[in-house]
Amino acid sequence: MSDNRPTTSDYEYLDENGIDIELKCAICRQPFLSPVSLTICGHTFCKQCIKTWFIRAPTCPTCRQYAISYVKRDNRLVQTFPYVAINIRVVTNQLDRLLVRCLLCDETNIQRCHWQIHQKRCAKRRVICPAADLKCLWEGTRETLSAHLNTCTYYQMQPAINELKNELTTVQVIQNELKNSVTMLEKKVEFLLKFINHGQIMMASCSESENDCRYNTINDLHHVWRFLCSICNEYVPRDQIQLHACSGNCICRSCVYSQYSDHRQINELLS
Repeated sequence: MSDNRPTTSDYEYLDENGIDIELKCAICRQPFLSPVSLTICGHTFCKQCIKTWFIRAPTCPTCRQYAISYVKRDNRLVQTFPYVAINIRVVTNQLDRLLVRCLLCDETNIQRCHWQIHQKRCAKRRVICPAADLKCLWEGTRETLSAHLNTCTYYQMQPAINELKNELTTVQVIQNELKNSVTMLEKKVEFLLKFINHGQIMMASCSESENDCRYNTINDLHHVWRFLCSICNEYVPRDQIQLHACSGNCICRSCVYSQYSDHRQINELLS
């Protein structure tokens, strides 16, 4: 059953006076919709009715006991739901089987549990044009909808417009893929330019005597040297440097592996 209470223009109960008082909400005086029971006292109300009531007062409408409770979560008080849903089959079945009459088309003997089904086919219910998303402003009863659709330009254009929307979505996906490809290629170009290093191509091992290499820290045990990676601009220790030019710049291991996920490509680069 829905939480949304129908308006008085929707339907009326057949033999409302004969409906058991125990099946009626003390707030709206109508048969329960989505009945809930207060944990503090056990009194039952429509879920939407009691939620609206608690906005005005934190007490049970029947016995006036304080019903709102709080629990402490993350150093703050959070309001808890002071009610539980009524799921007793004998109660919900009685409510579902109540008979109603549609006040729009005058159809009668509709079980309340089938009301939403009736709403979807009621000839007298007001509906909007299926092409309302295209700015068609028509509104009328369901029984007049077919006649409107025969002359509605918006509705007749809808298939073509939907096809264009689908094509646009496809183009946008392709565009995003191309943008990602361009971004990846730009990163590769940047990496290769740094790797070429103005003609002093970086290598995994020293191209000069280790003693002449600025990255040789073996003879300087008193300092923990860190070097600036040309790609990520982060300072890294010597053991994290993957490529370097002995008298120039360097690239850290993380940048190499993020650029070349395939280990064969990395081996080719380092060879």
